[in-house]
Amino acid sequence: MEPFTTAALAATLTTLVNGAAGEAGKAAWASMRNFVTTRLARHPQSAEAVAALEAAPSDTSAAERLAVSLQDLAHDDQSAAAWIAEWFTDVQTNTPVSNMVAGRARISGNIVQTHTINGDINF
Repeated sequence: MEPFTTAALAATLTTLVNGAAGEAGKAAWASMRNFVTTRLARHPQSAEAVAALEAAPSDTSAAERLAVSLQDLAHDDQSAAAWIAEWFTDVQTNTPVSNMVAGRARISGNIVQTHTINGDINF
């Protein structure tokens, strides 16, 4: 089992490229960009996804394309899988999280933004 899902990886990539994680996030994004451009040189769709995400940081489809590309690579290459897993764990551990409810969001009750919930939430 992978230590991350495509959705979680895409969300993390979007957060980092948007600069929402400060300097640590910028460093993590630079590390991922470097990984993609050097390690995935044989996979131009990955480099294209990085460029698309940097050009339009709010484009979730670009983040999803990159995440799928990384998942595919992790499935086929154990050393790449180890690097991605370590990178993802490091980002989750060392990068501040910023949650935002904005835009056209309609809230008709309570919102809970949290990392891990064990058990019920009662309001």
